Amino acid sequence: MYGNVDEEVVDSHDFTPQPVATADSHKLITPKSFYITSQVTRDELRQCSIRVNGHDITAEGHSFTPDELHHAQVVINCEGHFPFTGTIDMASTTRALVQMQERRKIYRFEVPVISSDLGAPIKFEIQSKKTLSESPLEGYALLDDMQEGPTRMNHLGFIGKGISLTGKLIYVGIGLLAGILLMWICGKCSGPSESHLAPAATPAADSASAQQVTDKKAPEVTPAAAKPAAPASTSAPKQAATSLITDNNKAIKYLEDNGNWQREEMEKYALLQGLFDDMNNYRVEKIVNTWGPKLASSQAFAQVVTNVKQGANKDKAKANIAKAPFTDKNVISVYGWRCKVDP
Repeated sequence: MYGNVDEEVVDSHDFTPQPVATADSHKLITPKSFYITSQVTRDELRQCSIRVNGHDITAEGHSFTPDELHHAQVVINCEGHFPFTGTIDMASTTRALVQMQERRKIYRFEVPVISSDLGAPIKFEIQSKKTLSESPLEGYALLDDMQEGPTRMNHLGFIGKGISLTGKLIYVGIGLLAGILLMWICGKCSGPSESHLAPAATPAADSASAQQVTDKKAPEVTPAAAKPAAPASTSAPKQAATSLITDNNKAIKYLEDNGNWQREEMEKYALLQGLFDDMNNYRVEKIVNTWGPKLASSQAFAQVVTNVKQGANKDKAKANIAKAPFTDKNVISVYGWRCKVDP
């Protein structure tokens, strides 16, 4: 709104009134002179900072001449949106409409393929208003901390079909609780006289509890009663020997079919005994020179050997192996070994 201009006019038959000069008039610009909305939601944005021709526009406003407003330089900043900078004719506009573009976070991801023969890893990008902290793909997990930005890459590793890492942890927790409950029930049913037969945490605890029982009941123990313990000690090795799988084809199939290699399962195969320890301790020469030829028929392990060779030495080999999303020291993430981060 322009201010009032007072000019004296003389009433005369011979006088023709001249147009009122507006060069010296001023227009007050306030935040209400703008209608600022989101480009996507069309909602009005109120908490914005506005500058016109280098002057901050506060609630009190700022006065400008018409010439200053015909090509006003306007800068608007709103939280969560890109800044607006442009020229607006504020002299002939009662209220200027400005739409702000939302600022979105950019996350880039890379997913490895099963074999290098299929081409390069798959890359994709997500733009989100919210901060992401987990993998956007079901069955995959981050191999490192989430990074945001157009130049940052987040690597994903396969952890299982249809079950998230959180779901797996829940199943593990349920299994542990069921095991503890079963141990407690067995302890209750065995009675006080058989309490020494209840499962213990370690073999050392077993021997300690057995020693205590022997000390308390020493007068009742006879050599004949102690003899049954001898066959029990020899039965375990025999059972382990019979469970050893010597079929090499089954060992190779285990490597191909599983995304995670577990120490307990690998030790069941004669062909794979010792492999877990060599991989877990980054024994580069043995992995390449011994296990490479030995497991040449496994495509999964061939990819492991390829990435280890690119490392050239132990430290670089570790750098070439992405962090696995597991903390279990008895599990190796195959995709962690396959996925080369930076050579």
